[in-house]
Amino acid sequence: MLIDAHCHLDFTQFDDDRPEVFEAAKAVGVGHFIVPGTTRDRWQHVLTLGGREDTSVCLGLHPYFIDQHQESDVEALDQQLSEHPELVALGECGIDARFTDTLDAQWRYFDAQLKLAKRHSLPVVVHCVHANDKVAKRLRQLELPQAGLIHAFQVPLNKQRSFLTWGSS
Repeated sequence: MLIDAHCHLDFTQFDDDRPEVFEAAKAVGVGHFIVPGTTRDRWQHVLTLGGREDTSVCLGLHPYFIDQHQESDVEALDQQLSEHPELVALGECGIDARFTDTLDAQWRYFDAQLKLAKRHSLPVVVHCVHANDKVAKRLRQLELPQAGLIHAFQVPLNKQRSFLTWGSS
């Protein structure tokens, strides 16, 4: 059985045909899906998908949507992690260095989420663009107790894509 370890099937683009998307994936051998959260506003949609037998979910604050995050979202995330033991990871979090004007805020949210993951003993799902070395260093420094998944790219996407995992199981 194949597992799609990172799919944003909660996004509104799938509202009209979400059941068909699940069925099409199953038809080619994908039997399980992991849907990461990206913004506080989307968390309930993600949690609803987690009610499916074939879907696991995680919640986080994605750096791409930095303008939608509030400092209070970190506290809300901590609460959600406590209230939802079915969450398989914290994510999606990370750094997207293409957006240099928001890097300071991205690092603040990333660090806060890594600390939550450590406190709740959860793996993390990390989005990393043009910051591979710095993100890897931060992950090593924190010595997270669980393994995680990074999807990252360093050079233009049309030239190279690398998918990395780290940690112990």
